Amino acid sequence: MRISARTEYGLRAMIELANNEGQGPIGVREIAARQGIPERFLEQLISSLRRSGLVSSHRGAQGGFALAKRPKDISAFDIVEALEGPFNPVACLSPNDESCEKNAACATQNLWRQAKCAIETVFRANDLETLKSEQMVFDGQAVSAK
Repeated sequence: MRISARTEYGLRAMIELANNEGQGPIGVREIAARQGIPERFLEQLISSLRRSGLVSSHRGAQGGFALAKRPKDISAFDIVEALEGPFNPVACLSPNDESCEKNAACATQNLWRQAKCAIETVFRANDLETLKSEQMVFDGQAVSAK
C-alpha cells in the first residue's frame, strides 16, 4: 500500500503553512517552490484543504493562503481525509458497501479493520504542530550539515 502524492504533498504544504503561521498569507507559487510541488497540482490540493476548512484564502496584493485553525488543532488524519475522502483501505470497510459477496463472511475483513485502526491512530496522534516542530529540527540539521 502506498500513500498517494496528494497526501504526501498536502502534508508538506500544510507544514509549510504552519511554518509561516503569524507571518500572513503565503502564495501557492512560494509554497510550491519551497516544497518542490508542481504548482498546478498544489492549487488542487489547496482547494480541497480550503473546502474542508483547514486553509483560508486571502485576496489582494498581500493575499495567499494560511491555516484556518491552529496547527495543534489539525491532525495529519484531518489532512488525509480532506485530500483523499473517508479513509477505508478496502471497499468492504466502507459503510453500505455491497461490492464484495463475502463481506462479513471474510477472514481478511478483520485484518483490514485492524490495519485501518492502526493507521488512523498514528495519523490522529500527529498534529500539525508536532510535524512543524519535527521539520524545524530537520531544517536545522540540513543547515548545520552544509
